[in-house]
Amino acid sequence: MADIIRTESDAAPIAPYLTYLEILDENKPEERARGMAMNLEQLATVDELRLYGDRISAGMWKEIEAFADTVLAGMDPTPYILPMTEGTRRDFSEWHARAVVEAERYREENGPTPQCATDDHIPF
Repeated sequence: MADIIRTESDAAPIAPYLTYLEILDENKPEERARGMAMNLEQLATVDELRLYGDRISAGMWKEIEAFADTVLAGMDPTPYILPMTEGTRRDFSEWHARAVVEAERYREENGPTPQCATDDHIPF
């Protein structure tokens, strides 16, 4: 996180799970679930999700899905979910291909997303 703060002046990293790891026991399923739930609640307060690491972990996938479902609600996730490393770019590109199909299905069932008046504002 220190590298992010030093090198990305436009970012204010929020990683609540780091605090939860200090307090909760990840080896106890009920405490892990509680920490994950609290972490996911924080996603409603962010403008974008930046992904770091050599892969996207199961917990990161949950964050991505929650962010896409709650914050983006059918919009193209590309400008808002930013894989910052080679590993996260690789994993994210696979997810994004599925998200495109789901967004098309959403538009077919519900019409344009609530954030725009026409489908041509969604670049996929």
